[in-house]
Amino acid sequence: MNSALRGPSGRRLTLVAGMVAPGLVAAVADLRGWPTWLLLLGVVPTAVAAGVLAPAGTWRREDEYDRAPVTRMVVAAIVFFGAMHFGARLIVLGVFGRTETAHVSGVDITVDDRHRDRYSRENCYRLTRLDGSPLPGTICRTSGGDDFSVGDDVAVRLEPTGLVAPEAPGRVRYAWIPGGLALAALAGLGWSAWVAGGTPPPEKPLPLWQPTYVRQVARPRRRRVPKAVRKRPPRR
Repeated sequence: MNSALRGPSGRRLTLVAGMVAPGLVAAVADLRGWPTWLLLLGVVPTAVAAGVLAPAGTWRREDEYDRAPVTRMVVAAIVFFGAMHFGARLIVLGVFGRTETAHVSGVDITVDDRHRDRYSRENCYRLTRLDGSPLPGTICRTSGGDDFSVGDDVAVRLEPTGLVAPEAPGRVRYAWIPGGLALAALAGLGWSAWVAGGTPPPEKPLPLWQPTYVRQVARPRRRRVPKAVRKRPPRR
């Protein structure tokens, strides 16, 4: 098992799994509506574990051509994380959802006045079907972005299983933006991991920080040979 993980295929799979894991945690947080502190509580240990469990020598490359795939891999992982954090729910609703008419039955208002110069208000609307059965989840809007009123019948995008909160069709139509970013990041991540995982790590990994200057070897100094002194003829 260990020998298989140390090979090129094992290194590539380990790199892909480690770089994708924080983005998957962010996707679950967006789908389930986790608060920010719970998202950080899940992402930070995952990112640390991914960095620790990476193949030996991944972060310590001597040649700049070896460091380039690792850099691209990290950038692709960050883009994938952002796309999942802000668009996982929209992607699921855009792919698997269907448009139905719902009734706005109530609203929960949360006011944040911790800052003296400004305050924010969040309205979370509760929805029911036309037959009166409640829909799972709520649609939340911040102050200045209210699209609903209590008692209105509105069109919403619903996921059949009810695991994802509904959303207005006007916002779901932009799901192709995070979806495209996520696909591009996965493609770049896979290619970079393929290149970085195929290069064997150095036998003696370099330290994470090393001076960039190169010590110059002192050249041997030339010995000054005195010029031949012309002897004067003796005086007569």
